[in-house]
Amino acid sequence: MNNPLVSIVIPCYNSEKFLTFCIESLINQTYTNIEIIFINDASTDNSFELLSSYKSKDKRIKILNNEINKGLGYSRQKGLNSSSGLYICQIDSDDYLEKNYVEVLLNEFLKDPCLDIVSCNTKFIKEKCISLVSNFTQKDLDNYSKLKIDSDFFKLSKIMNLSESWAKMYKKVFIEKNNCFYLESPRILGSDFLFNHILFTKQPKFKVIYDFLYNYVVSENSSVRKNRSNVLSDFLVIHQKIIESLNNTNKKILNQIYFLFLSLFQQYLFTENFTGDKSEKFIVDFFKKFEKHNNKPNLNEIIYANIPKGLKLFALLILFRSKIMLKIYFFFYNNFRKRKL
Repeated sequence: MNNPLVSIVIPCYNSEKFLTFCIESLINQTYTNIEIIFINDASTDNSFELLSSYKSKDKRIKILNNEINKGLGYSRQKGLNSSSGLYICQIDSDDYLEKNYVEVLLNEFLKDPCLDIVSCNTKFIKEKCISLVSNFTQKDLDNYSKLKIDSDFFKLSKIMNLSESWAKMYKKVFIEKNNCFYLESPRILGSDFLFNHILFTKQPKFKVIYDFLYNYVVSENSSVRKNRSNVLSDFLVIHQKIIESLNNTNKKILNQIYFLFLSLFQQYLFTENFTGDKSEKFIVDFFKKFEKHNNKPNLNEIIYANIPKGLKLFALLILFRSKIMLKIYFFFYNNFRKRKL
């Protein structure tokens, strides 16, 4: 089929300030055979009225309403369940697309019908300042096709930005065949992370293109840039669900998942003010819970893992965890923080 329908799903909660840019970027796509599905997540501003105004002018727009606020994961899944397209895009309501976003991503599928996911680059926009931030280098792009999901899962997660569903196009039949879903709890962050990482454990055929086609608007008040105060407990919930989906069938991927969450935890420590005894107790308590859901990689697996050296060192400290090692780690960690301040 040379003119397949593409469904674009956009959860929307109190996005009135940015919504016009988002809608205009959708209705003006160079590829026109699209359905645009907005999920109004019980917005209390004028988002619904604005959506209704555009819907009256463009029959491709559909509006689904949540009677109460259900959260991002529930809304993404509701839109996915209601979609009719052969291909799916998920975007955020305060972001917008380049005019050729759908056309360029879809062309990759038409050139290679075996593809399941195509990902592109992102522009980050804050107060009219545009930053081109790539998740990969040109060298990565030249070599990524050689990477294997089981042994290079950590690196692929970074290159494909699997923490987010935007800046991607998915083949819908692959999602359905592998029973992939968005976590629908409004209290848990990371529904995109869960969806993409479970999807990738199913060994999709994927492609990354360098084009900067997605525009991410940095906004502290956005509905999808939520408060991350519960991020660590959410780590544990998401991690457990990914491990359950694997059912201990692939030790290499289990190790890569371990390193991925270790990296997230490491990043969290470096962005929060944990010092002294508080740091030591915190990390010990967290890993007592974390390791219930996964067997730690052994020494050999850590040494030969395809992960950054700093993360490898952190993994070794955790493997041979002792009070003195934790104190040494936090000594350097705290000194690093002081130099940054």
